[in-house]
Amino acid sequence: MRFKLGLSLLAVSSLASCHGELFNREAALESPKQVLARLPPCAAPCFISAIGNSTCAPSDSQCICASKTIDAEASLCVQMSCSFAEALATKNTTSTACHMPVRDRSGLYNSVAIALGTVSLVFITIRLVFKKFISTARALGWDDWVVLSMIPTRIASTVINAEGMVVFGLGKDIWAIPPSHVPSFATVFYVMEIIYFAEVSLIKLSLCLFYLRIFPTKNIRRLLWATAGFNFLMGFLFAILAAFQCTPVSYVWTQYTEPSSGGHCMNNNSLAWANAAISIFADLWMIAIPLSQVRKLNLSWRKKFSVSVMFLTGTFITIVSILRLRALITFANSSNPTWDQWETAYWSTIEVNTGVMCICLPTLRLILLRLFPEYLRTIRKSNKSYGSLEEGSHVSAARQPQQHQLADYKSATVVS
Repeated sequence: MRFKLGLSLLAVSSLASCHGELFNREAALESPKQVLARLPPCAAPCFISAIGNSTCAPSDSQCICASKTIDAEASLCVQMSCSFAEALATKNTTSTACHMPVRDRSGLYNSVAIALGTVSLVFITIRLVFKKFISTARALGWDDWVVLSMIPTRIASTVINAEGMVVFGLGKDIWAIPPSHVPSFATVFYVMEIIYFAEVSLIKLSLCLFYLRIFPTKNIRRLLWATAGFNFLMGFLFAILAAFQCTPVSYVWTQYTEPSSGGHCMNNNSLAWANAAISIFADLWMIAIPLSQVRKLNLSWRKKFSVSVMFLTGTFITIVSILRLRALITFANSSNPTWDQWETAYWSTIEVNTGVMCICLPTLRLILLRLFPEYLRTIRKSNKSYGSLEEGSHVSAARQPQQHQLADYKSATVVS
């Protein structure tokens, strides 16, 4: 993850960024002399020169805080004269002096990440326990094994969100956190990028494998296998690109503390947009595949509608993915990453966790059917009246999904 900070201009929008309603406070502003005394030695001459070249009186704090001319000149000077840590200290001092509000969205992110992370893990556990020990088959399918493989990444991402992303400054202005936290934030964000690409791919792969158990038609199975392969390859490709986004890899975090160490990074903003576009297309494609088969089911239109609604639950993930696009505008292209990347991280967390929950919903439905057997008998009786899979499909028994699976999913007959 590479942020456009130059060396340290990121936050030195100086005193001038405190304009408009920000300084309409009852509390008196500090005198410029007091503020200059607290600035790093490299920054003080920059502001002295900028104030001297402006129309503001040296003692007029309100004018200095609102002056964009002082802002531009001082920022350029600090960028050239100060280190990264000194620039952060400068911004912190000037923001405090101009009574800029202290912004903090870390609490909301932490609550959402922990809550959704916990719920998604509960969903996974319920799914696997039911499939292995309670279901008719008492066995895990390939889609279940993919979901099982997500447990380590689900635990890791939830822990990193709470103990890494939030602790190292996500949801706060970068100048409001200790300079030593910036490379740590870059590191954990880098790890979360890789996990995100991997998990999104696994969610799509699991869904494809689930459809393979539902639909026995040869042509649709070929299409699903191709889709599964595409999703896996795209996930692998983007995870590799994210892992090696900078050369050397350590430049992901050393660029802030050791700018002279040398290195370069790819355009991560373009990478994120490419992944988002492909992911949304894949989501829509994977919704279209099962819906195209609903019309072939030997069911009443009401039952077809019910089946369609089940498949359309996946559109929620697509909606979240689309909402996430707005956050990508500033992704890897921000002068205040710990604040600006909050939205990207927030929607990504919601997307992955809701995706996990969505792929577990069919199993939760089976559990409800077990809890309410009268409803289950009604469904099976209805399915029987329309014909069983064995009667309506010409697919060989070796490749044919078990009848009880389709009965439970309201997919009674798939016509070739």
